[in-house]
Amino acid sequence: MKCISFLSAAFLSTFFLGNGLVADVQEKIVESKFLSAAYSSQQTIEQTPSRPMPNGGNPDGPPIPPNRDIVDHSAQGCLSQGFSIQGEFIWWRAILDNLEYGLKDSAVITDPTNFPNDRAHNFTVKEPSFEFDPGFKVAAGYDFGRDNWDVFLRWTYLHSNPSDSVNAGDNNLILLETRVEPIAVTQNFGGIALSSNGKVKWDIHFNVLDFEMGYDYFFSKRFSIRPFMGLKTAWIDMDYHVDYIAATVLEGGANDIRDLKGKGDSDYWGVGPCFGIDSYLHIGWGFSIYGLLSGAALYGEFDTKYDQINIENPVNTIEVNLKFKQDSFYRLRNMVQMALGVEWAYCFSKEYLLALHIGWETQYWWSQLEMPFFGYFQPEGDLTFSGLDVGVRFDF
Repeated sequence: MKCISFLSAAFLSTFFLGNGLVADVQEKIVESKFLSAAYSSQQTIEQTPSRPMPNGGNPDGPPIPPNRDIVDHSAQGCLSQGFSIQGEFIWWRAILDNLEYGLKDSAVITDPTNFPNDRAHNFTVKEPSFEFDPGFKVAAGYDFGRDNWDVFLRWTYLHSNPSDSVNAGDNNLILLETRVEPIAVTQNFGGIALSSNGKVKWDIHFNVLDFEMGYDYFFSKRFSIRPFMGLKTAWIDMDYHVDYIAATVLEGGANDIRDLKGKGDSDYWGVGPCFGIDSYLHIGWGFSIYGLLSGAALYGEFDTKYDQINIENPVNTIEVNLKFKQDSFYRLRNMVQMALGVEWAYCFSKEYLLALHIGWETQYWWSQLEMPFFGYFQPEGDLTFSGLDVGVRFDF
């Protein structure tokens, strides 16, 4: 009996010890599997690049465009991608250098035959009265969204026709020989002409097409830039008319009364690359300060001519008719554009953007005066535009 009891006790001890060992082994195996899974998960997390969750971490919401959290309710946009249309009213003044048509004396020239030695003279240069005129800009484009690229096609148009006149009733306007050649009875060049009535008119039609490709780059929540490049093409058509009524032509002590008329025409078309940069500084409540700087080099064709008619007075017969023409000559012309203003914009339902802006713009076109005025076959005159821009933009 004692032997049986001892064997039973030994068997039970071995059984419970074995069960404990098995349980311990199983526990170690489970713990090992858990640590292996955790380590594998951590390795996966470390090897996977972090990405912002759409809609502020809500996986069920629509994706937010990359610039949505940069500038809220601003012209930088709240749409991931889409179309954009723009329209602007411009109120610009166009100025062309070297369009003077006469010198106005402060007093009547009493002794034309002794001019200018008769007395002291104070002259005022007379030119067209350059005024502000209305025009417009229209543009359409597409924003490609997360890549931040966009394309735009823009059209600018302006028509201006400034004029000026002198009607003093006495001979106190000296004609400029670069506009007309006051040929006297002897038909020699170089005479001086005085007139009591003179008028001038300059007319310009300005058309520009721009094709741009730009890229939005955001430095911070407050500041962004948009470098762009593309092609610019321009059509600049100009006419110049000058008339002097009953001009007194002086030459060698002789006087000759006649009407003098001059008419010039210049047509230019050019195309070339353009480069520029837009910038926005967001100041809050939907307002931004914007700036623009761009330039272009256009290679194009000039067609120019200038005609002069001398009408003998009072018989009204054309005594002299001079014509100068220079067609199809090609030149490289540069231009620069600058603008500064304020814009307000607002996003509607995260699907539409409406923006309004007002600013000041200047464009400078080098060497656009090519009309062959008599005695001045290589004229130089730069063309300037400056004035107000008021526009609206709609993205959808």
